[in-house]
Amino acid sequence: MRLYSALAPWHGQATVTIDGLPTGTVNEYAPTRQSQALVYGSGPLAAGVHTLVETLTGTSSTPSSGTVIAFDRADVDPDPAATPVPPGTPAAATGFLARCGNGLCLDGKPYRFAGFNAYSMATQWATNIGCGAQVDDLDGYFSALRPASLTRVAAEQQQAIDPTSHQLSFTALDRLVAAAQRHGQKLSLTLGNEWAGCDDGTQKDLAWYAGGYRQVRNSTGFYPLSYWDYVRAVVTRYKDSPAIGMWELVNEPKDGTCSTGFVGDNCNGTYTCPATAAATLRGFFDTVGGAVKTIDPNHLLASGVVGDQWQCGTIGQDYATAQASPSLDLVTYHDYGADSTAIPGDSVNGLAARIAQAAALGKPLFVEEAGIQAAAGSTGCATPQQRATLFRAKMDALFASGGVGYLIWNWMPAPAVGCDHTLSTGDPLLDLVRTYPL
Repeated sequence: MRLYSALAPWHGQATVTIDGLPTGTVNEYAPTRQSQALVYGSGPLAAGVHTLVETLTGTSSTPSSGTVIAFDRADVDPDPAATPVPPGTPAAATGFLARCGNGLCLDGKPYRFAGFNAYSMATQWATNIGCGAQVDDLDGYFSALRPASLTRVAAEQQQAIDPTSHQLSFTALDRLVAAAQRHGQKLSLTLGNEWAGCDDGTQKDLAWYAGGYRQVRNSTGFYPLSYWDYVRAVVTRYKDSPAIGMWELVNEPKDGTCSTGFVGDNCNGTYTCPATAAATLRGFFDTVGGAVKTIDPNHLLASGVVGDQWQCGTIGQDYATAQASPSLDLVTYHDYGADSTAIPGDSVNGLAARIAQAAALGKPLFVEEAGIQAAAGSTGCATPQQRATLFRAKMDALFASGGVGYLIWNWMPAPAVGCDHTLSTGDPLLDLVRTYPL
């Protein structure tokens, strides 16, 4: 069952229930008026009569000038294959990851993963604008991993735009997905970036998460599609590929308000967090995540949140509020700056607190990014072998606490010079991840 509504600058939020059970909040704000916009997808329902109720909350996201809601229509699709699979339902097709309670399954068997971030792996200068170093030997990378490992890659619009025509081109992403599939590997593809880099050149804010993502942001001429349109295009293209392990809507989302005089990534550290931040972020996950699930019932959806005390919309209890969205299958945590602490952070915003919140939500948690600087022969940071030892302790603690996966930041085709988070060929982390007892 899918709910379509009108969006407008004066529209607000509504709750949705099915058969009396709460399923989420929808946000009907947009900077310009739009009709027949998909705002909610239920997933498959048992045969019989069902009642969907949309209720005015009297609240709205900060940019809105009102609280109006406008119901356009509800569609019922009799074909379960064309409707989103709700979180927690194992995928019927083989080769796809599925949620099994608080864990993951692959082909009906429990699945945990250890792998790497390799954000630039879709960069191919001849066919896309790219982000980071070009990786020529994809087969070499994937063949060196353990079977069915997971690699997280930036797949924002910049990775799908031809550098000459400035039009959509999936050549580089096609190459990446095909290589992963040849080697039986899984990808986590990130579809947007909170930060200006590798995306549309501007940092995201409260207005963007409240509906601005439906507008084209193309000041450089390199981004012809809105985020909303791009997400639907890329998900449609790869929805049947077993090489996709999961989608991620935005890397490190936070929906604050930038202080006057600061723009782009300079907003970092100058944000204010409004009281509506968690509700707005939840509405974003509900709406965009619901659209992804409607298009693609095969793949999981991760949140991409950091989980610390600085990200508007996910601080303290807001971490659970935003990620309670029925569209999200997994919750995330990013670990930096606590090299020798296996379970970092305080009792409110630390990893232990996030593990407890994930358990209460009934959703798997994984460490999506973890970085420790290292360099051979340097006195300013760990050696590569010391770094591997520190990471092993972190992985041991995470998996013992119920986590389902661990992704280290960041693999690159060539080693860095000096202390850096980068790892490359020959780094002991490659052996750690390949042989770690999952």
